[in-house]
Amino acid sequence: MVKKWVDKASDLKKDTSLIELLSSSGFVLFFKVLGAVSGYIFAFVVSKHGADAYGIYELSFTALMILAVVVKLGLDGATVRFTQEYLAAGHSGKIRPLIKKSVLTISLLAIAVGGFFYLLRVPIAAWFDEPGLESAYKWVALGLLPFVLLQFFAEALRALKNMKAYAVLQVGTVLIIAAGLFIAFQDSILPKGELATLSFVAATFVLASVGILIYRWSYQKRIGTVANENIDFKGIIKVGIPLLVSGSLFLVISWTDTLMIGYFKTSADVGVYRIAFKIATLITFIQFAVNSIAAPNIASLYANNNMVGFRKYTRQIGVVNALFAIPIFILIIAFPETLLNLFGAEYNSGKLLLPVLALGQLINALCGPVMYILNMTGKERESQQIMLWMSVINIVLNIVLIPSYGIIGAAIATSISMIAWNVIAAVLVYRYYKVIAIPFFK
Repeated sequence: MVKKWVDKASDLKKDTSLIELLSSSGFVLFFKVLGAVSGYIFAFVVSKHGADAYGIYELSFTALMILAVVVKLGLDGATVRFTQEYLAAGHSGKIRPLIKKSVLTISLLAIAVGGFFYLLRVPIAAWFDEPGLESAYKWVALGLLPFVLLQFFAEALRALKNMKAYAVLQVGTVLIIAAGLFIAFQDSILPKGELATLSFVAATFVLASVGILIYRWSYQKRIGTVANENIDFKGIIKVGIPLLVSGSLFLVISWTDTLMIGYFKTSADVGVYRIAFKIATLITFIQFAVNSIAAPNIASLYANNNMVGFRKYTRQIGVVNALFAIPIFILIIAFPETLLNLFGAEYNSGKLLLPVLALGQLINALCGPVMYILNMTGKERESQQIMLWMSVINIVLNIVLIPSYGIIGAAIATSISMIAWNVIAAVLVYRYYKVIAIPFFK
């Protein structure tokens, strides 16, 4: 088996399409690496003020992510899909109305939801028994609008295949700016958890403003001046809702562990867990870069009924993911304590959960962009059903395991859920399109 893998890998350099995929992902990959590094730098500078401070920031960031998914109504994902469909059908005049109506809808919801969250910040903070969350949550409420606009315009640029701009407009870039702001003002009287949250929100506002300007320029360059065409926005929302549900359920799987640890344990436990989780996600940072290129291309190949290219492209993504994910997984398994100690001795308690989290991330990488494929090819409801059941399982596992096993229980619950939804989605992709993204399998 090992020899077979080695032989297959030696042939990859002959695959010109694979080389093209890697080169087109290069800029995205660079910024993903830069973003990952900045994320670890930000985590490092905040965590040096204690796991409790870093835990406050992570709980605030979790709230921001959850609110953002609800507010966007799945319109960011729908924009990627419909932009590609409009371009393929020669209806580029529908893109501007799509953007305008989506932005208006998202903005109004962000203002309403942000205001509601601001009013409820005190009882929510009390639910976690963390008084420091109250002051951090007010910045979450104020930062919701720029955060969702940043995410939306990043996806809109990806839909136009401006991957360089898309790569820049990511959370990693926000963290570069936020790290600088935090270091500059770390001697202020603000509690460090609140300061970290404020730094992130301020950086988001800056980058969202830049993103809007870049989209206008990119649209003019790619589309030019065309007459607006009528669109069925209600129909677009109907497509977006399943994406919203899938995204919400994905967040349940991604963030239930953090919220449950915050409820059952302490913010310091949240800090330790999230540092271990960040290290584990090194396994999939290449996957993010490649999948960023893949989503609009998958939608385009499918819209043009190019199933041969579709299958080949999917398998290429799996190969790229495996080439990078497997060595990083081995590194994490071999040196968990060394990696955790980089953030401080108090984080060494995460050494037992790190391999568990790493396994889940490895399977996530090897299965390839299976959820992207379902969502970009009209199978949104199938992906929604997968995430619904996995979310229920994830919640139950966290409730059962965290009180007894602490953060290790949270890691087990998260990895089981992640492995399950990837495998199920991979089976469906094979059933519908006869393609396996897992490398070296036919």
